[in-house]
Amino acid sequence: YQHEVSPVIRSKYDTSLAYHVRRLFMDRFADLRQEALKPKEQLLEHYNQQVVSLYALASVESDKRALAFTAIQHAPVNQSFTASFRKLYKMAEFLDDYEALAVLNHRLETTPDDGRRQSWREENPSFTQQSKRYLRRRTVRHLRNLGKFSPNDYLQLAREILVLADDASPAAQRTPKKQLIHFPDLVAMNFILHRHSHLYEQDYKGAWFLQENRQNEANQPEAFATLWAYAGQDLLYVLRHCKAAMVNDFAYRRLQPQTAFLQEQTQATWLELVVRPYENTALLALEHLRDRLQQTDVVFALLNAKFAAIRHHGLAN
Repeated sequence: YQHEVSPVIRSKYDTSLAYHVRRLFMDRFADLRQEALKPKEQLLEHYNQQVVSLYALASVESDKRALAFTAIQHAPVNQSFTASFRKLYKMAEFLDDYEALAVLNHRLETTPDDGRRQSWREENPSFTQQSKRYLRRRTVRHLRNLGKFSPNDYLQLAREILVLADDASPAAQRTPKKQLIHFPDLVAMNFILHRHSHLYEQDYKGAWFLQENRQNEANQPEAFATLWAYAGQDLLYVLRHCKAAMVNDFAYRRLQPQTAFLQEQTQATWLELVVRPYENTALLALEHLRDRLQQTDVVFALLNAKFAAIRHHGLAN
């Protein structure tokens, strides 16, 4: 007796067999891939441990500081390094290492996240959107606590954060109407400069945006504005090292009224500032060099200025 399998059953059988064969190949490929990646994963884990250990060593051996800081500046934020990045961040916070903390925060804010963590995913991304937002909030909370309970430390961290903003970086964006440069994703910088601003606001995702239609700005839009009234050294540091016009204008505006502090500055300071790429800062330096225009090094500095109005004074002498 012969019974022929119906075409319907045969089609199901063939499909099921093909599926299981594909699964066998896929499972074998996954095993081979995992074995091939083991040396790479071990090397990455060793690198992660080395960077963290080097930074810990630099906290007790100052001669290792430069090497450790270079490693921090180039250490990745996402993928396999996320756990080590968290360790570095918390260590810098604990050690009150504001220069390192500012760099780590800047790396965090300028690195795109890998998406949201989802319960249905078999393998979630290591550097999630939630992780990035949490660390951003943590930095702002740290700034707020320092401003309330340790003003000098607040100024130290704030100035390090401000000088990392760069008009030439991808983080800088232009507004659609007036083409003004702003930094939507630099949350810590915007908190420092625009906490009480009438022109800048923060959206529900944490990004800051500029209201172009508004005209009147607050007299003191920055967070903890009163602290900057006596922070001449910190403002001067910002003027000397900043790379964003927005940051330069803030430091210039807060430093200009501090005439007694400005009178105490050396000629070397003004020679450095007169060649800066921001006209208001360069003109401020020129005002303090007017009595020394006969000196060769002053004339040479004026001739190297970025603005014709300042170079003119060098040519006239």
